[in-house]
Amino acid sequence: MGNAAMRRARRADRSTGANGSQADDVDNHLDFYAESVSDSNTSFLRAARAGNIDKVLEYLKGGVDIGTCNQNGLNALHLAAKEGHMDLVQELLDRGSSVDSATKVPGAGEPGSTRSWSWE
Repeated sequence: MGNAAMRRARRADRSTGANGSQADDVDNHLDFYAESVSDSNTSFLRAARAGNIDKVLEYLKGGVDIGTCNQNGLNALHLAAKEGHMDLVQELLDRGSSVDSATKVPGAGEPGSTRSWSWE
């Protein structure tokens, strides 16, 4: 179960036995904030994969971390490069995106691997 699904399940558990306490209200607000941050991060990575520079810059200005990555450890730089969006790759590099960030994809970057990333 993903993080967002777990938060929804926790919130549902709380709401079934809700006593209307202030702590429950705070938890619900924190859950909502966490879900909206997660949605922004996902949308940011989708925009990077699509090569949508304007949208990527909008998310960065809105506070999305340039190092945000998906469940496989792929960040905006990885996704933009993988799809051949070199103008976005350059923009992300100019804004400080790390070229040394590791992924969780087995074999990525290893010599002879078909899943290596090249920044040449």
